[in-house]
This record gives sequence, structure tokens and C-alpha cells, in this order.
Amino acid sequence: MVSKKYRVGSDIVYINIDAINVPNWARKITRDYLKESIQERGVISPIIVGRMKLGKEIQFILIDGYGRLELARELGLQEIPARVIDISKESDALLLSVELEQTKEPWSLEYTLQVIQQLLDFGYTKQRIAEILKIPRSKIYRLLWIMEFPEEIKQDFLNGELPLRDADKVKQAIDKYGDRVIQVYESAKGINMPPRDAMRYTINALTSGEEEEKEAIEEEEEIWGEEETEEEEEEKLEEEEAEEAEEVEEAEEEEEIEEVEVEEEKEEKEEEERRIIAPQWIITQISEFINATRNYIQICKEISEIETLPKKFRERVAWLGDIVQHNLDFLDQWDLIPKE
Repeated sequence: MVSKKYRVGSDIVYINIDAINVPNWARKITRDYLKESIQERGVISPIIVGRMKLGKEIQFILIDGYGRLELARELGLQEIPARVIDISKESDALLLSVELEQTKEPWSLEYTLQVIQQLLDFGYTKQRIAEILKIPRSKIYRLLWIMEFPEEIKQDFLNGELPLRDADKVKQAIDKYGDRVIQVYESAKGINMPPRDAMRYTINALTSGEEEEKEAIEEEEEIWGEEETEEEEEEKLEEEEAEEAEEVEEAEEEEEIEEVEVEEEKEEKEEEERRIIAPQWIITQISEFINATRNYIQICKEISEIETLPKKFRERVAWLGDIVQHNLDFLDQWDLIPKE
């Protein structure tokens, strides 16, 4: 991306500010208290960047010093002092940034979640992420659950208004009751109930509501039991009527089948009679024609196999034989050829 846009000082590198790439996982902490100092004396403490080669170009990725970089950009500085560390991929810069940030002020849940998500995108397992960040794996799971929560609940967790340990109960409630959780939660907050109390009220209300629903179902089952006998009798009558109708249909179908069979037998007898009364001379001529046709097919086959003849001629003869054979098969299918 950027090439030849830096110069080397005694022990640091001065980099063009526009040549530095700020990754989305960078910890964005403002340093307004340094504004006057930078305006008068420039940036004294160097930022840290990773230098990554991309073919013939060089890319600089910010590792540490977001606040100083943004102030220098705001004040119109062209260059900024930096310590450069050679890296082979962006994930190396993230790991170095994590090491440096762990020595500073505590991380917010939002930034922690941002780093976790980026490490997951880089292919790290949750177990490895827990080792890198030096946090329990349960915290990683809870933060990932929070990302899937409805927006208002998620923001209350990230802002610290809901304790992280409550994520387990909230996830169970959302898995069980779905959108009802956010509906009750918003209603509770609507009467100025603090988020922690509102969530506790939401879970209790939904749980107790489930018990009331069970009781209502049991009452309905008792009422249903009293009405069951009458409905059973009606069902039996309906079943008997359906069976009778089915028997009538089956009888009608059997009659139709018998009529069809009688008609088919009649047609077969008529066909046999027609065959018997056919003149012998017709049968003789048809037999002679069929035998001549078969001989013709055999001749076509033999000619098509003579390799000394032109290929195209042999193909045409074979094609004629196939056509005649097809017609002969057609006659045989319709039982028009006298059997020997």
C-alpha cells in the first residue's frame, strides 16, 4: 500500500501519518491532555507500528499509540516518530498490541469482545484466546453470547449496567422464551426500573408465568375429560358411516371391474374368430412377405460388414436394414405376423 514514505532518525523512524493503517481492532483511547504538548513540541513518545511487506510495497499497521496518532493528524503534522517491528501478517500486530494493552488500564467489555472476535477471525481457538488474554474461557463464551442478544440487552451488558455473570441466565431465558424476554425487559425499564432489577424481574415473571400456564393447561385437561365421552361417541358414529360408505364404493368398483373383464373377453373371442375365417391365401402371402423382409435385413447386415466397400455406403445400407427391422418389430408388436 505505502512505499518509501518514511525516513530514519537516530534510533526511531519518522513515518508519514497518511501511510499508517489503523486496524479496526485498535484500542481507540483519546489523549486530549497531550494536545497542548504535541502542539508545542510535537510527539515526544514514539508510537509503535508493524512493518509488513506486500510484494514490493510496505504496509505500516498501528500497534500502539492511537491517541497520539490522531492528535498529530488533527494538528496537521505530516510525520510522526515510531518504533518499527517487522511482522509477517496482521495477526502478529494484534498479538503485540494485546501484550502492550494488558499493561495499561483495564479493558472494557466492548474492547475485549472486539479483540476476541478478531482473534477468532484469524483462526485462533477459544482455548488459545483464553491463554493469550489471560482470562477464563467462560468469560469468552459469555461475551460471545452477549453479541447475539437483542441490542438493548447487549448494550446494557457492554456498558456495565448488567453484570457479566448474568449472561448465563439471560441466554437460558432467551433460548426458552425468545422475544418475550426483550418485551418484558423493555416494559420493566419503561417504569424506571434499573437494568439489573429489570432483568431479574423479567426472568422471574417469565418463570412464574410458565407455572401459571401449566395450571391453566391442567384445568383445561379436566374440563376436556368431562366432554371427552360425548366427542368419542360422535367420532365412533362418524367412523361407522365412513366404513359403510367405503364398503359401498368397493362393491361398485368390483362391479365395474367385472364388466370390463367381460368386455375384454368378448373382444378376444371376436379377434380369434376373425383370424380363423381369414383366407389361407392371404396368410400365405403375408408369410412370404415376412420371410423376404427378413432375408433383406440379413443381406443389409452382411453388406454393411464388407470392409472393402466405402464406409459411407456401408453406413447407409446398415441404416436401411435398421429401418426395415424397426417396421418388422412394429408388426410383431401388434400381432399381425402369422406365427410359424
